[in-house]
Order: sequence, then C-alpha cells, then structure tokens
Amino acid sequence: MNIRAFSTCIRLSNIKSNTIVQFRNYKKLSIYEIPDIPELQDLPERQYYDSYHQTEKGRVYDVKPFKFLCKAGRAYDWCPCGHSRNQPFCDETCKNERLKITMKPIRFICRSTREYWFCNCKQTEHRPFCDGSHKNPEVQNSTPTVKPPRM
Repeated sequence: MNIRAFSTCIRLSNIKSNTIVQFRNYKKLSIYEIPDIPELQDLPERQYYDSYHQTEKGRVYDVKPFKFLCKAGRAYDWCPCGHSRNQPFCDETCKNERLKITMKPIRFICRSTREYWFCNCKQTEHRPFCDGSHKNPEVQNSTPTVKPPRM
C-alpha cells in the first residue's frame, strides 16, 4: 500500500486515540504505520531543544493557520508566545525583559522543500504545526492579536 498517496487524507485530530483515519477508504492504520509527514511525527529536534517541552500556551495571534514554503536544510524558529511581529516566526520579541515572556522559540529544521501549515493560534499540541486547535470555541471566541484589514 502506498501510504504517501493518502497523506492529504489524514485527520490530525485522531492521533491521540492511537489510530489514524483515512477519509478515502476509512481504513484505520495503527500508530506505527504513520506516513512520512513531519506534521504527524515527533521531530528529532524534540530531544535537543527544551523549548519543545514548554507546557505554557501563548496568546492567540490569529484564528487560522499560516501556510509557508520552507526550504530543505534551513532552520526556522516558530513563535509560541504570539508576540512576534513576524508571525508565525520569532523576531526575538520574547527577549525583551519588559514583557516578561518566559516562552522560548521552537526550532524546526526543514527536511524537504514544501509548504507547511504553521499554527497561528499558539494552542496546538503538535508544535509548531497546526493540529486544528483553532477550531475550538474558546479559541474562536478569543480576541486575536492580528488586526483585520481596513476597508
């Protein structure tokens, strides 16, 4: 079976139940048959960077994810606090002592050049990628930091 062909059909919210549902044929895969998609796998950086193990959630920047073309071999620092002006990436605003931000940026090293969906609500459990947390009513009802465009 070609697992990569079903990569767009995987529902991220079912990872916690140790199964993944594929929409096309509704076949369940065990957790050990996860396709080669960085958003679904534990990143190797998790063991090297303490920032992956932060339990604190940042402020909601926007209620929709951000799609960005990442290039292979480059490192990207995702902003988990929501204070950066260069969202979804960190501009080191968190280092400002006056703001008293304790969160650290999440380092992501891109292994293949393609588009990734980065979380902008900062409530994701699978940092730095979007896992659909922005659909929760409490996130939707919150006041996002991003200002709507002027008409």
